[in-house]
Amino acid sequence: MIRRPPRSTPLYSSAASDVYKRQMEQYVRRLIDTAETATDPIRSRLRTEAAVLEKSVWSSMRVLRTLHQITRSSETTQAEATNLQSVVEESVFHCQERFKRKDVSLDVHFPEDQSIVVQIEAGALTHAILILLANAFDAAMNSHKRFVSLEVTQEDGFNCIRVTDSGPGVLPAYRHRLFEPFFSTKPPGQGSGLGLYHARQIARDNDGDVVLETLPKATTFTFRLPMVRHRFLVPVFVPNFAD
Repeated sequence: MIRRPPRSTPLYSSAASDVYKRQMEQYVRRLIDTAETATDPIRSRLRTEAAVLEKSVWSSMRVLRTLHQITRSSETTQAEATNLQSVVEESVFHCQERFKRKDVSLDVHFPEDQSIVVQIEAGALTHAILILLANAFDAAMNSHKRFVSLEVTQEDGFNCIRVTDSGPGVLPAYRHRLFEPFFSTKPPGQGSGLGLYHARQIARDNDGDVVLETLPKATTFTFRLPMVRHRFLVPVFVPNFAD
């Protein structure tokens, strides 16, 4: 029996996620142990059901953790002067191995000015970029020519991160719903429907936005943040040899 965490623990908190995860892992393990001693037809069915259940558990954990991040983002994060190129490079580093394994091309383009500054908490920006890259990766996997490009530009007073994929595009009937929470065009079990919603909320919490541009053979999501006048300053450590 799966027990709910204590009432003092919010359902969407990371603590609640860990409680559910441990309990569901125990349940799946008992199911697998039962399958080991069952007859062949039942064993095969139990193994299949255990695999489906385990996948659903991890999907649920992602949903709970994302909800926890959404509810805390506007309360706990503070905007700071952040070097845009550094955050983009770090985000690409986190996911480039996944792209290589699946033979998805990932091209990154920066402007000549490498000192572009955005006013946003670095962790929140990294999370938003990873969401857009993961979304583009999934879309590109459904095309013959698998590629994703990320381009940093400056347009109309905004710093823009444009993420384009070679996927089949978005049907007109779905475009106005892409940023709704829990809406997903992916097959059941493959998406929580919270990624794009969360990315747009991060942008809007920092006076920006995420906009969609779709063509027959390419889709682009642009993460926009207002331009700031000052430049990123790297603190220099000067040792005190007198000590």
